[in-house]
Amino acid sequence: MAPDFLTVEDVTARLQISRRQVYRLMDDGAIASVNIGGLRRIPARAFERYLSALEADALSDQRARRASIDAGILGERCGKEHHDDAGTYGTTASAGG
Repeated sequence: MAPDFLTVEDVTARLQISRRQVYRLMDDGAIASVNIGGLRRIPARAFERYLSALEADALSDQRARRASIDAGILGERCGKEHHDDAGTYGTTASAGG
């Protein structure tokens, strides 16, 4: 049976981060924690929600990067307008000029 609460040490081991980083995550509200008899504990369900949120964020970031890359490739293939670093607008130049 899994424990209802995790210690800071449990979380450091599972995430492979320092105690300071775990306390920072708790202080920032990223991982919920409770005080029991003067000791900080992380509810196991709160930790699982944190892991799920990390995974969802990672998947979202990957999808956004992929969409951005795909849009750039599509824009080049279709001669879509683009904005360059100099602040000018134009159509994507073709290889033949």
